[in-house]
Amino acid sequence: MYFSQTETARRRDMLRDTMEGLDLEAVVLLAPAPASTGQEEFYFLQNDYVASGLSATVIPRTGDPTTISPYLQSLSHAQFSTSTDNRVYGETQSPAALLEDVLKENGISAGRVGWRWSNVPAYWYEYLRGALPEVEWVDISGAFKDMWYRKSSEEAEAGLRSAELAAAGYRHLLEVIEPGMTEWDVVSEFENFTYRNGANRNFTIVASGPLESGRAFQELRPATRRRLEPGDLVMMEMTPAVSGFYTQLVRTIAVGPATDHAQQLKDVAVGAIRAATEVLRPGATVGQVASALESAVEAAGFGTSFPFGHTVGVDLVLDRLLPGLDRVLHEHDTVIIHPRVHTPDGHYSFFWGETYLVTADANLRMGGVGDELESTRRALATH
Repeated sequence: MYFSQTETARRRDMLRDTMEGLDLEAVVLLAPAPASTGQEEFYFLQNDYVASGLSATVIPRTGDPTTISPYLQSLSHAQFSTSTDNRVYGETQSPAALLEDVLKENGISAGRVGWRWSNVPAYWYEYLRGALPEVEWVDISGAFKDMWYRKSSEEAEAGLRSAELAAAGYRHLLEVIEPGMTEWDVVSEFENFTYRNGANRNFTIVASGPLESGRAFQELRPATRRRLEPGDLVMMEMTPAVSGFYTQLVRTIAVGPATDHAQQLKDVAVGAIRAATEVLRPGATVGQVASALESAVEAAGFGTSFPFGHTVGVDLVLDRLLPGLDRVLHEHDTVIIHPRVHTPDGHYSFFWGETYLVTADANLRMGGVGDELESTRRALATH
């Protein structure tokens, strides 16, 4: 299990309170596989991920949870999940029919049952609507998000470990990136390093190429076979999860000496992040943080474009950093701030950022990476 029994009980208590408040007879957790997203509530409440097939857990308002899954996934659930009743469906069986059986065993053939609609296969809903016509199926996506917002100190500690791992992976890239490597090679180096050192998930996107006038830098995307050349910049979102909690480090790496244009854009981005962190504290809103960042970029005579960042935790994106968003921040909230800065004519652009933990009265920069625009060691050695 990734978290202590105390933390697991805290989450289960939050769910019971939610069920009581929404008058739910049960909650059904659905986790698709091998998707890297869409499993947040399953992991959050079951302490396990789904790597094979589709799993479902029925959590009644009173009583113990029951999980149904294909055979290979059931082995993981039996070892790691919080369910002691783990049932297997075969290739010729209907998992929706097994879910019906579990609900009826718990005395639930009518009333309100909550789940996240975006995870529900259409054929499951069609079957269950016919098999259990007196059940009202309720989307509780917002309730799940409310639970994720209420972070504990144990969850904040997992985020700190994630940030330290992202920083270590970044420093590893500074030592190994060289001309001739593909973007695939770069991402593989980072993710292999972080998996070897404690990550249980990764989300890594990249863009590479020269910073040229009149040509917008490429959007970050999944890695390609493009090979790095001397003088390139490599922009990356490096996002490992530790114990299921994400943080993100956004850095631009120079393959050779950094240009004056790149240094200038980096300085604007760093200044904007500092302005945002001056208002980042409990009681501030996400929108106030975003507005402070945007104003700082404009005051420097530059432009910026969305996304500015996002709050993060068990899900990679909880709230986008957007001016006007009134979501209030609390202690243990985790916020990624990553402005995309460009010159007024749009001829040059740059991407930079890191993750901050909201503390009792201010914030903490996570990971300990400095503000320098770094060049790869091997590229400098051959320059």
